[in-house]
Amino acid sequence: MKNLLFLITNDDGIDAIGLKELVIEISSLGDVVVVAPSTQQSGKGKSVTYTTPVRVHTEENYLSDLDIYTYSVNGTPADSVIIGQKLCMQHFSKIPDFILSGINHGDNTSVHAIFTSGTCAAALEGGILGITSIAFSLELPDNELFEKNQNSSSRFRIAANHAKDIIKYILSNPLPNSVKVLNVNFPNSVDLATKCKVVRLCPVKYIDKAIEALDPRNIPVYWLWGLVQENLPKDTDSYVLINEKLITISPISLDLGSSQLAEIKNYFSK
Repeated sequence: MKNLLFLITNDDGIDAIGLKELVIEISSLGDVVVVAPSTQQSGKGKSVTYTTPVRVHTEENYLSDLDIYTYSVNGTPADSVIIGQKLCMQHFSKIPDFILSGINHGDNTSVHAIFTSGTCAAALEGGILGITSIAFSLELPDNELFEKNQNSSSRFRIAANHAKDIIKYILSNPLPNSVKVLNVNFPNSVDLATKCKVVRLCPVKYIDKAIEALDPRNIPVYWLWGLVQENLPKDTDSYVLINEKLITISPISLDLGSSQLAEIKNYFSK
C-alpha cells in the first residue's frame, strides 16, 4: 500500500491538533502531502482565491518523526486542494489517490454544514475532480471550538485511528463508482469501541441566529451563530451523532439537481 498517495488538508489551520493526528495515522498507509491554510478558515465553504496571489510556505520540521512534504498557504481549504494537486505532481508525478480533510474541530453534520464548512468543501473540491475524498470531523463542546490548544488530543487520536480503519476498509472494498465524497463525523464521546452508522444528511441542524452587540463607538455589530433545532429527524447524521453517539458516515452526491431534471423539463415544457 506504500504506493498510495494521500493529500491531507483542513480548515482549522496547519497547527490544528486534528490535522496532525490524522497525518500521523494515515502516514502508515502510504505517502502523504499536507497542504493546509496557515490560519483558521472555518465557515469559508468552497471559496477560491482569485483576486490575490496565494503564497505557499514550506513547513520545516512538521511532525519531524515523519518524512512528509508539508506546506501552509495563505488561502482557503479549496485553494489548498488545488495547489496540493500540483505539489503532488511535482513530488510524486501523480495526482493523489485520496484527499482527506480534517479532522475538524467540531462536527459537520447536515446539508447546512456541507455548504458552509471549509472541511467539507475541501472534500467536495476533490470529489469534483474525480478523486475519492473524505471529510472527517469531531464533535466538541462549544468552549473548545476554534481553540488552538485543547485538552482533546486523545479524542482526536482515537478519531484518527477510526479514520485509518475506514480508509483501510475502502481499500479492501472499493466504493461504488458513483460515490466520490463521504462525510464522517465522530461523537465527542468517541472511543475505540464506538460503532459506525451509515445515514443520510440531516436537512438543517442549526437555526441561524444573529447576536447583536455594540462596538466601542456604540455602533451595532453582529455575531453569527447557530442553535441546534429541536426534533431533529431520526436516521440522519445530526440525530445519530447527538442522540446515539455513533460515528456517522454519509455520502455526498455531486449530481445536484439531476433527480429533478425530468420533472423540471416537463414543468417548463408547458
